[in-house]
Amino acid sequence: MAGKAARSRRLSEQGVQKVNSALERFGTIQALAAAIPMSRTTITDFCKGRPVAIQTVQKICKELKLTLEDADFHKEQDSGEIDALVQQVREKIKPRIKALCGTMQVLGMRHPIPLSDEHGIYTKTNIIAKQGTPESGLEVVKKYKNLMVLGKPGAGKTIFLQHLAMECVNGEFESDRIPVFIELRKFAQKKKEEHEKKDLLSYIQDFIECSNTCNLLNEGRLLILLDALDEVPEKDTDWVLQQIEDFYYKFSNNHFVITCRISAKNHQLRFHQVEIADFGDKQINAFARSWFALTEMSIALKNSSANFMLMIG
Repeated sequence: MAGKAARSRRLSEQGVQKVNSALERFGTIQALAAAIPMSRTTITDFCKGRPVAIQTVQKICKELKLTLEDADFHKEQDSGEIDALVQQVREKIKPRIKALCGTMQVLGMRHPIPLSDEHGIYTKTNIIAKQGTPESGLEVVKKYKNLMVLGKPGAGKTIFLQHLAMECVNGEFESDRIPVFIELRKFAQKKKEEHEKKDLLSYIQDFIECSNTCNLLNEGRLLILLDALDEVPEKDTDWVLQQIEDFYYKFSNNHFVITCRISAKNHQLRFHQVEIADFGDKQINAFARSWFALTEMSIALKNSSANFMLMIG
């Protein structure tokens, strides 16, 4: 079970003015970043009223000689209330997540096959991160709050993302967050169908059907899974990338995972890039066992159905 989402604070409009006045007295963002030390991006996010971790807030305010009371933040929602809201929304969207991520349709099989339950086809995915050595995909996701998972065609990128969604909604991973699974091709298509540029925030609000979506985002309580950037039509790519970038910088304390085919898109997203590793012998054997077990089950169901029809025919 994952730990609690990192607590964050966000300046109010008055707080933004106060902090920026204090920054002018101090000098520049570059000078402040060097004095703490801290990245300029993080300080910029804070000064623009974007949510940042409470430990970061304390360091910046201390260097600017501001108390937390002086800085003036948005009123925090009681942690118990936000925890209850998270669980309520998770339960509400569980059927939708299961419908999107719980099964896959295979040519030649009458019924969809399960992905993540005890009879599921999902096989443990390994990911190659910085060191070049394959690691558990789940462990790599835990390390980074913004991850771009690259892979060859058919490498299992979508299935991996679906597995994350199922693990999350079942409370096995990121149990204090709400999974949001978005097929980026459909997100771009939705914009065209409605003849308007519906932003990513509105799309997510529709997905979880919650009027307090912004509160959840400000508290860092969403696991945002964006699938198949490579499948976005070329004419929509720049708009989709801008949507992701703007949304991430506004709500960067949430957990983001994007999948994309290797070398399929040029982008400037500052996400950690990793690659899905090829299956090893153990994974191939595990997948084969699951596949043949499901195939036999499908044949048995088909034969049972045929026998039943003969009985009543």
